[in-house]
Amino acid sequence: MSLLETLLQNWVHTPAAAALGWTLVHSLWEGAVVALALGAALLLLRSSRARYIAGCAAMLALLIGFFLTFRIVLAEQRIQGVDIAFVFAVGHRVHGGPPGEGPAGTRTAPAGLGEG
Repeated sequence: MSLLETLLQNWVHTPAAAALGWTLVHSLWEGAVVALALGAALLLLRSSRARYIAGCAAMLALLIGFFLTFRIVLAEQRIQGVDIAFVFAVGHRVHGGPPGEGPAGTRTAPAGLGEG
């Protein structure tokens, strides 16, 4: 298993990964709300400059909404789970237990060493 695969597998089980997934789900309905608001604004606005500014504001609202949602969801995930700084500090010890011991007491090889 490569280092990248190991890091990715460890990251998938962190609160940040769960928060990112839920943020993507929430961005769907947030984008729909922003699109409806932009559509209404474009119906009312006649100036090309005003329509351009409304489009830029909509894109900025999507970006800001994404990061605010991520921050809120991440805070909720941290309350429910382990703090992400702890997970990255201990690396493969996501399941707890003493170093070198995996889930349910199984032994693990030190990072970077195979079974050979």
